[in-house]
Amino acid sequence: RDVDAMASQVSASVETIEETLREFEGVVEDVTTVDGTVQEISDATDDQARTTQEVVDMVDEIAAVSRQTATESENVAAAAEEQTATVSEVTRRVHALSDQSDELRATLDGFEVPNASEVPDAGDPSASATGGPSPADADD
Repeated sequence: RDVDAMASQVSASVETIEETLREFEGVVEDVTTVDGTVQEISDATDDQARTTQEVVDMVDEIAAVSRQTATESENVAAAAEEQTATVSEVTRRVHALSDQSDELRATLDGFEVPNASEVPDAGDPSASATGGPSPADADD
């Protein structure tokens, strides 16, 4: 009987060990599944990190373009101010020239210019504007 009892215990122990092994195999399968899922999550996280870095790089490029645009806008504004100053100076000089022209016209209006019929003929030695001797007569 002792042998039967021992054989029964050994048989029960073998069944327990086999059941434990089956459960360990199930645990190993679960751990393998979890490991695969963790790897997928890790890969997805790496993809997100790369995508985030690409977005950061794009934002940096946009910021650089914005800074360049701002600098060029400042240059255009400075050129426009310089052009405005130049146009103002040209306008001032045009007004000054116009004023000088008006003064010259007023001065010229003070002179009398004889009509063509009143001007003596330059080819006639006897006609002189002063009525005196001509320079040719002074040599005689």
